[in-house]
Amino acid sequence: MTNDDTTKRGSTPTDIGDILKDSFDSKGEPLFTICPSGVKKCLTGAGVLQQAGMPEDDGDPSLAGYKHLWKCDCPQCVARREAETQAEQAAAERQRRKALQEKLKSCGIPATLSDAHIEDWDNDRLGEDTVRRIRDAARRYVSRLYCYKQGRTATNPGNLLICSKSGRGKTPLVQLMAVELMRGEGNEGGVNVTYVNYMSLLTRLTDSKNFKGESLQEIISYYATREVLIIDDFGDEEPSSWQLGRLFEILDQRKREALPTIVTTGYTDSEALTDQLTEKGYGGAQKGAGMAIKLLRRISTGGNLLMLSKV
Repeated sequence: MTNDDTTKRGSTPTDIGDILKDSFDSKGEPLFTICPSGVKKCLTGAGVLQQAGMPEDDGDPSLAGYKHLWKCDCPQCVARREAETQAEQAAAERQRRKALQEKLKSCGIPATLSDAHIEDWDNDRLGEDTVRRIRDAARRYVSRLYCYKQGRTATNPGNLLICSKSGRGKTPLVQLMAVELMRGEGNEGGVNVTYVNYMSLLTRLTDSKNFKGESLQEIISYYATREVLIIDDFGDEEPSSWQLGRLFEILDQRKREALPTIVTTGYTDSEALTDQLTEKGYGGAQKGAGMAIKLLRRISTGGNLLMLSKV
């Protein structure tokens, strides 16, 4: 050992009490906490020396970086370990909720729904039994879709068409379904969901045609490749034959790539919806009825239909 090493060792405090006495962080919080039962039961001498900056050969390198070493099984140490674990879990939950709220806001869903569930959906017009049936059906579809996206099953649940008259709660229901998918289960994480109102989608497509903002192909590609796409209030406005064609491109590509789509509409009759989607020419003559029918066939891929009505 050199004289320099001897000087270094001699100038380093070796008494645990001396080390602990000056071990505070910038906020005045102690870096080491001693169990009421004594230092030896909670902090090994090597651990204290290691954290105090002593050379590695004087301590256990595996202990580096620990703020508290609650190794004792006394009630105080057990309680502190549990408290620290709960605090870490609470912090992680706050971070998860914040991230989910940001995702919801980015796609137009109220961030206040971040803690909501499908079971919170209700509608006084439908009655308790009908509401329970609708909740169960929505929950089953979300579960199947989540399992498919997480790779638990190879079975694609297909698309889902939710139909109801105005005021039956289709928008709140589909938003809760989106929240459930984004939230995920346990540590697996959520599914990426894109939520768009039908009118907003038509406007975005038309703006691109008029050379405003993104190109048409970029917009079509965006919606055609989303992991899960939700189109709310489908058919609220009669589209032009050009808009109908672009909607067909989006849904046709999604069908070919087995990407689930959820659609809500205020129409409960397929003929009425087909008529709404068909552009009317001079004198009421229909243009492109065949395209409207093909579009509805793409939407109904998978055969999942949920009617928000009494049965």
